Amino acid sequence: MREGATPFTDVDSNALVLSALLDTRLAGWLDWDPLIVRAEIEEVLHSTIQLGNWQKIQAVKTLRESEAFWEGTSAASSICIALLGGIPDPDILPVLSPFQVVIGLAVAGVLAPDKMMTIDVREYLAYCLKDAGIWLAPSIAKDLQPYLTRPLMRCTDCGDVSPLYDPQEDVCPACSGLYRSTTPFGSATRARIVKQAKEDGIGTTTTELEMPRIPGLSAMAALQQAQTMLTGGVDFSNVNEKDPIAVQAARVEELNAFVSAFLEEATVKSEEMGVSYANQGS
Repeated sequence: MREGATPFTDVDSNALVLSALLDTRLAGWLDWDPLIVRAEIEEVLHSTIQLGNWQKIQAVKTLRESEAFWEGTSAASSICIALLGGIPDPDILPVLSPFQVVIGLAVAGVLAPDKMMTIDVREYLAYCLKDAGIWLAPSIAKDLQPYLTRPLMRCTDCGDVSPLYDPQEDVCPACSGLYRSTTPFGSATRARIVKQAKEDGIGTTTTELEMPRIPGLSAMAALQQAQTMLTGGVDFSNVNEKDPIAVQAARVEELNAFVSAFLEEATVKSEEMGVSYANQGS
């Protein structure tokens, strides 16, 4: 904490720690009007509150009291921004930074680990990561991997290539011909399905994935190499900037470390106050 600051005035305060502090010092605050919460922080806890920290508190309150984060892109966006002290604009659906995405997922996972995001929210968060060049999902965002690297459908009737957005979809968007879905894994099964599909005159998928091309490697091989680097204890302190796989793995490792540090701080400081995350969810 910065010298002379309180948890409510320190711009680096952890959103979960602020929540734990209110739980211990202002029991029942979740049921109060926001104006009363602010007044009690000033009068009872003898502290002003920095604007970004107020955003963090409101984001945690929303996560603990509603399904909004998991059900809608606008709420998910606002909460991800606010958890790191940003001020969301309800009229804009911005492209989030990777750090905002992973912290949003981390805090949501702590407060309500059993809740599931809608497909729209997953697609939105995955789009934000892809916009920043992330195609290998960080640990906290592993459920987004299918949205980061979708199988691509190639119609053998017209040649159109499109992402497989819906696993149940079997119609080419360009010519309305039928696809015969295959998987990017299992070459023997794939060959058999493709052979049968050609005999039936039906279009087929390919093994391509929707991700940047890396010279000399298939998309699947690149993804597997990046995953291996990430789990293999590689030292990323001196990454070859010309190696796109190493750069990708290093960026994801940075996000993983950021989340780990955030959650460790929250766990240690909250437990010191006698607050268990298991009791924070709604």
